[in-house]
Amino acid sequence: MASDDDVVLIHDGVRPLINEELISKNIEAVKKYGTAITAEAVRESVVRSHNGADIDDVPPREQMYVAKAPQSFRYGEIAKLYEAAKHDEIKSIDSAHLCSLYRVPMHIVMSTKNNIKITEPADFYIYRALYEAVEGQQIFGL
Repeated sequence: MASDDDVVLIHDGVRPLINEELISKNIEAVKKYGTAITAEAVRESVVRSHNGADIDDVPPREQMYVAKAPQSFRYGEIAKLYEAAKHDEIKSIDSAHLCSLYRVPMHIVMSTKNNIKITEPADFYIYRALYEAVEGQQIFGL
């Protein structure tokens, strides 16, 4: 049984290139800040549209990040949030979204560049190229 102070990392199987460095940074951040949301700065402009046809605003790019995984917490805190969401009948897309809904402060851990998500066929080919490059570095010491 997990204790309330145990650190848990919530990760999805569609991000197979996670590494020891990212895991360690998440654990350290949770111990220091209480939460760790892996994120990557956006490289393109982000627009917001409430109706899907018209742009309402363009937030400053330097303030925009993409939430990734792992998303890490103290077990007791994230368990309470999920119980509250169940009670309140709130559907959430991920733990960071749930924290946002309940106004829980979150700390950013910068993602590694290869922490890609495989959701469509083209993503698999990118993954395969990255994996082969990493494997080649290990084998040939490049």
